[in-house]
Amino acid sequence: MKSYIKYFPLLVLILMSACKDTTGPESQSTKELVMFSGITMIDPIIELSALYEKNHPVMFKLTYGGSQDLAKSIEVNQLGDIYFPGVKKFVDEMYAKGHVKRFSQVGYNQISFFVQKGNPKNLTGNLMHLVDPNLSVVIGHQDLGSVGREARRILLKKGIYEDVVKNASFMASDSKGMTTALREKRADLVMNWRSVYYFKDNSNHIDEIPIEPGYADKNPLVISSLVYSKHPEFADGFIDLCISKTGKTVFSKYGF
Repeated sequence: MKSYIKYFPLLVLILMSACKDTTGPESQSTKELVMFSGITMIDPIIELSALYEKNHPVMFKLTYGGSQDLAKSIEVNQLGDIYFPGVKKFVDEMYAKGHVKRFSQVGYNQISFFVQKGNPKNLTGNLMHLVDPNLSVVIGHQDLGSVGREARRILLKKGIYEDVVKNASFMASDSKGMTTALREKRADLVMNWRSVYYFKDNSNHIDEIPIEPGYADKNPLVISSLVYSKHPEFADGFIDLCISKTGKTVFSKYGF
């Protein structure tokens, strides 16, 4: 790489219920659901969680970050109700290890190129742009998140992965790090999930360019319940909402 590998290992715990007191112990009437979600899916998850809370005696506690970091946290701590990574392969691996109980598809995730608003470098979807030494390129790190793992698959297929790594300004752990680099004009070109374009205000700062045909597959987006769930009936109920017509409409609205 041009300088160094830069990691953004961020796990931020937020409480998504705005109307319930979440400072004390879990009450008998309100159950806490702990969800581990990739950053890219935060907006639809917040919307659907709020809807589920209105109709069920639950509150959600959300931990978000790179899919691999989340998986490691679940494996080490053996707790949580829902795991929602950016690609199905992470769920398959967790299921094989005995951590996942149930999983269902809610949509698709697909990688695109992103550039600064207005495309000042006049770039196309040609993957060879990623090895141009005159461009500041950022990709995800394969060991930290789903977007990095998918980028590696694409670039290995093209036969340029190692060259891209050498040319990259840095490697990010998740989609947020790459979007921030573009918005702050520290990057000219990144490979990111196309759904980030639908994040609030992102469309005012970045433009999407589809990658050349034959490389950017549509990856099944799968949500799963964990064997450690203290409230499996509510975890499964939330998954039922996500795969319902209402849920899929919400995911589609955010680019999934």
